[in-house]
Amino acid sequence: MKKNRNLLLGCIFLSSFGSIVALLGSTTISTEVGSGEGAGASYTGVLLAVKFAPAIIAKPYTTWLVGRFGTRKFFVIGQSLMVILNLSLAGALQLGAPAYLTLLLFSGCMGVVGSMLHVLVPVMMKSYLPSATMAGSLSKAAVANGLASVFGALFATFLLAQLAPAAAFVVNGVLTIPYILFLLFN
Repeated sequence: MKKNRNLLLGCIFLSSFGSIVALLGSTTISTEVGSGEGAGASYTGVLLAVKFAPAIIAKPYTTWLVGRFGTRKFFVIGQSLMVILNLSLAGALQLGAPAYLTLLLFSGCMGVVGSMLHVLVPVMMKSYLPSATMAGSLSKAAVANGLASVFGALFATFLLAQLAPAAAFVVNGVLTIPYILFLLFN
């Protein structure tokens, strides 16, 4: 049981690490587009609004979808969709699609899926990281998320100085795959 717990925490770390890298890749694109006009923060603000507005609308439908598919299955489907979205976004950027517009389109979709997954995290953590309380289960995952945020941010600064922002979305997609595999086989 402890081996599975540590494996899950490692998968959470990798997935969160990738998410932070992708977040910094997104803000790099929005800042670069807006920097010519001195409006990098405005472009980033619009990006975040486009991500979070559809998320607010979609979040209440999580219960219905979980009832239809089951919590674990829906969580795996959602994580798989996030991998597909990240890799597709990276591909579109590499093929020369307009970076900011493409990012806006994908961010809306990622916001919807991500918001639904966010609702399920406490349920998943309570199932896979047993503890006497929900807070105990979530605190175990929070340590992995926190470490991933720190190291992911540092890695992203190096990565984005060397490569195009599309690489950040590849990293995010690839690092989420172990989490999906863990959930499928445990």
